[in-house]
Amino acid sequence: MIDPAAVFRDEAHEHLQVLETALLELEVRPGDAEQIVLAFRAMHTIKGAAGMVGFDHLSAFTHHLETLFDEVRNARLSLGPEAISLVLESRDHIETLLVDPEPDAGQLATSARLQARFLALMGEARAQPAAAEAAADDQGRPTAYALRIAPSAEAFADGFDPLPVLRELSGLGECHAVTTLSDAFDPDAFDPERCHLTSRVLLVTDAPRESLDDVFIFVADDWRITIEALDGEALDAMTELLVAEGALSAAAREALRGALAVPAVESGVPAAGAPAHAGEGGPAPGGKSPAPSSEPTVKVPQGKLDSLLDQVAELVILQARLEQLGLEREDEALDELAEEMSRLTTGLRDTAFDIRMLPIGSTFGRFRRLVRDLSRELGKDVVLETDGADTELDKLMLDRLGDPLVHLLRNSLDHGIESPEARVAAGKPARGTLRLAAGHQQGRVIITLGDDGAGLDGARILAKAVEQGLVRADTPLDEHEIHQLIFEPGFSTAARVSDVSGRGVGMDVVKSSIESLQGRVTIDSRPGEGTTVRIELPMTLAIIDGLMVAVDERRYVVPLSVVEECIETTGEAAGQRGGVRLVEHRGSLMPCLRLREHFAVAGPAPAIEQSVVVRVGEAFLGLTVDAVIGHFQTVIKGLGRLYQGTPGVMGATIMGNGEIAMILDVAELFAETRPDRGR
Repeated sequence: MIDPAAVFRDEAHEHLQVLETALLELEVRPGDAEQIVLAFRAMHTIKGAAGMVGFDHLSAFTHHLETLFDEVRNARLSLGPEAISLVLESRDHIETLLVDPEPDAGQLATSARLQARFLALMGEARAQPAAAEAAADDQGRPTAYALRIAPSAEAFADGFDPLPVLRELSGLGECHAVTTLSDAFDPDAFDPERCHLTSRVLLVTDAPRESLDDVFIFVADDWRITIEALDGEALDAMTELLVAEGALSAAAREALRGALAVPAVESGVPAAGAPAHAGEGGPAPGGKSPAPSSEPTVKVPQGKLDSLLDQVAELVILQARLEQLGLEREDEALDELAEEMSRLTTGLRDTAFDIRMLPIGSTFGRFRRLVRDLSRELGKDVVLETDGADTELDKLMLDRLGDPLVHLLRNSLDHGIESPEARVAAGKPARGTLRLAAGHQQGRVIITLGDDGAGLDGARILAKAVEQGLVRADTPLDEHEIHQLIFEPGFSTAARVSDVSGRGVGMDVVKSSIESLQGRVTIDSRPGEGTTVRIELPMTLAIIDGLMVAVDERRYVVPLSVVEECIETTGEAAGQRGGVRLVEHRGSLMPCLRLREHFAVAGPAPAIEQSVVVRVGEAFLGLTVDAVIGHFQTVIKGLGRLYQGTPGVMGATIMGNGEIAMILDVAELFAETRPDRGR
């Protein structure tokens, strides 16, 4: 059974994110009408939905924010920095109120304090004689609307009471309603848990049409709703119905007709998001057809999705075993069955994993607020620029990526970007810039976080590392290796402990968090120009397409996304560089790493070996093996204690015959061929 409170919380969190994004945009572009409307609708929706599911205090509190944005929307109030900060603080408070319908004493005190600030802000605005008032008065006379509201039969079971909706409408103006049993009501099949009501409503209001649509945002997909602007004969017919049903007196009817002496020009259209229903006429008045509804979506608990993906992963293993069985028995019918099974499994796998892929922008979006608040706390002027927000990543990885990125952002703000005074003195703009970007490269997700700050002080880092016993004073290290020292446990060059960063913990946790996602993190810095942190991640932690290779009796899987080609090589080398064998490849020398030597596999190598040419960035590397077996769709399993920390291995998989194959970490193997790797 649906839990209305849980549905409301999920929806409310989404609307709060919309509100926050709109506010941050309004800081950059004050007066942006589109963002103002988005913020108003977010608050209006939360207020109405909260009342329907029993969050009465939250509904009352949110009403103040809705009123504020209504004033802004109608040009009676400008949204300055003080108001934006107040709304952001209130947005955070709403998140705490979502936990329980009954707030505690501390939450009530916070609500009262924020409400007092809202009233003071609104009072100041109303006390100022502005030309905006005249403009607001000229927006239009009251309009009469006829509404037909038919809640879904499951409205009660879903926890949606129609009465709060009618109360919401009455808050927009003069409201008269008649509620009757629906036309489809069958007394013999009466079910007290199902809703059998239909309401006919006359609403006279000077609110914009969008305000009516907003009332039904939360239920528009399930309820049947029509809204029609009335004048002339249609208005007379509606008021006659209300008088006949006793919902409107004759005197009140005449008063309404007097107030509506100026005919409304707006034609009725169906409520936003409300589909047309059989029996309710054809096109909407005015000749407009209802807009097509968006594709329906279904919310599924994360646990169910994870269970589905786990079973798909196991199905992939069974499919591999079926293929192996067909090869062993040389059974043509079994081979055909295995091929069909492979096709279906691949389609199911791709569909299942597409479900769990989310744009990384959902994580990037919340960082704008973080940068805004921390830069103000630190007395700095910093703007966050993002790119590649539509880059998709496995939701499981996305959830675990948030904390490492937060720490990196804090470090850049606290230690990377200088104060405005220091930046101006260095010939830089007073405003610092953080750049957060994401993209795909050879089957992996690349995330970079760069700043235009002072850069890393290599000499200071090295001295601190020697002092802490992380390296010996006589160890030769290049600039790149010195920079990587900041990821050592407990390392910090901060002269003071900060609430933002510099406590001597964090960067090592960032590294371990990224590595737990089968990724890697590196850092590059130039003194006076800034620092860039680069994170490489697989797109998913579950299934990859690979190339199976053999070294003696051992099997290894090379991720197919980095494979360029396979070539034959002999034991002869064209040269060496830093102890790494070089072979000729397409007119140039390419480093080759013998997996037999790297993994210490005993036994002689064949006279003719195979080299799998892989590409890492713009560089090529040959992985020399005994034989190339072929394509292999593999499920990534975690490494046991015995193999954890093995260089060049990112995971393991179970083959069709039940044996284990290691999945190679190509980027780490490539690092083994660097001339300075042994330092």
